[in-house]
Amino acid sequence: EFSSYSLTNAIEELATFYLNWHKPQQAQQVLQSYLAQPNQLGDYNNARLTNLLGWSYLAQNQLTLADEAFEKALTFRNPNEASLPMSYLLDLAYVKLQTGDIAVLEPQLESIKNYDYIGEHRRYLQDELAQASANHPARSHLTVKRWQAHLEVLEYVLSEPE
Repeated sequence: EFSSYSLTNAIEELATFYLNWHKPQQAQQVLQSYLAQPNQLGDYNNARLTNLLGWSYLAQNQLTLADEAFEKALTFRNPNEASLPMSYLLDLAYVKLQTGDIAVLEPQLESIKNYDYIGEHRRYLQDELAQASANHPARSHLTVKRWQAHLEVLEYVLSEPE
């Protein structure tokens, strides 16, 4: 287990490096080569890499492939977590917003709406994005893009009537 976790971290770091340097095709190649052998890494690690693959597709404006990758990442379960990772739900919801396919996402939107700290999370993202643009121009490109995407989804969810 430790070795698959360490391998996943290395793959994730390399793919993130490529995404931060605006080289999503290289990130995609790295991720696909390891995801081709899913039993090697385990569900939790496959979820992490599959979600990151979604971001590599998103960076290439391949929304259908990004959608498929984000949906697949949600099928992997971490045995230590009772619910799906909120960040994965936000990633998928963002693609659905971009494609106008938000009606398909209603069950996930309900999960996001029921998240206890949705307002606090929105403020956190707003603060982090303000700091990133003002004080930390070297902040990870992927991190900033993901924060922007998550904030867009939260703004959408919070603007919906009950």
